[in-house]
Amino acid sequence: MRGQATMWRGFFIMVFAIPGFLGGCGGGSGSITNSTPAPSSALTVQEVDCATVTPSAAVNILSFAFSPGSQPIAVGGIVKWTNSDAATHTVTGGTSVAPDGKFDVSLVPAASKCLKFTAAGTFGYYCKIHTSMTGQAVVQ
Repeated sequence: MRGQATMWRGFFIMVFAIPGFLGGCGGGSGSITNSTPAPSSALTVQEVDCATVTPSAAVNILSFAFSPGSQPIAVGGIVKWTNSDAATHTVTGGTSVAPDGKFDVSLVPAASKCLKFTAAGTFGYYCKIHTSMTGQAVVQ
C-alpha cells in the first residue's frame, strides 16, 4: 500500500509539478513576442482602400499566378491586386519558408486589394494557400 502511494506521489510530481516549473523558466533561448503593433509611421507597406486611391501599378491573379510577377513602383506608390481566379488567394509578404509579416491580404474571387509601399526595397510576396505563387514589388 505504502509503495503504491509513493508511486502515485512521484507520478504526480513528474506529470504536474515539473512541467509547470519548466514552463515558467525562459531558458534564455526562446524569443519574446511583442503583441503591440508598430506605430503606423514605421510601416513600410499599408493596406489602403482601392475605392479612394489611384493605383500606380496593377497585378492580376489568374491561372494561379501573379501577372506581372515583378512590379516596379516608386516610393509611395500603390499596387492593386485583382483576383481573376475562381479560388481565394493571398498576397503575403516574404516567402512561404520565411514570411516577413509586412503584409498579408486575402482576396476572394473577383476581389481587389491595394497596398501602398512607403519605403524603397524589394518586397517579395506569395500566396499562403498556393505557395508556388510568388511575385515581387520593386520599390525605387
